[in-house]
Amino acid sequence: MIIKNNDSLLYIKTASNAVRLEKDGKYFDAAKAWSHACLLAQNRCNQIWCEHRSDFCFMQIKREKT
Repeated sequence: MIIKNNDSLLYIKTASNAVRLEKDGKYFDAAKAWSHACLLAQNRCNQIWCEHRSDFCFMQIKREKT
């Protein structure tokens, strides 16, 4: 996880939760958590990171279906 420019504590907690969910293979919940973290991020770099992680999780869901 990338944290730039001392983003908010709430962002860090939400992003950390998203990482845990992703590691546990709970990609739908992780994608939602990454999307929420994106809204909380104050730094554009962190917002982009969250968007990419959320997209990755949705792609994993699609891969698991096939």
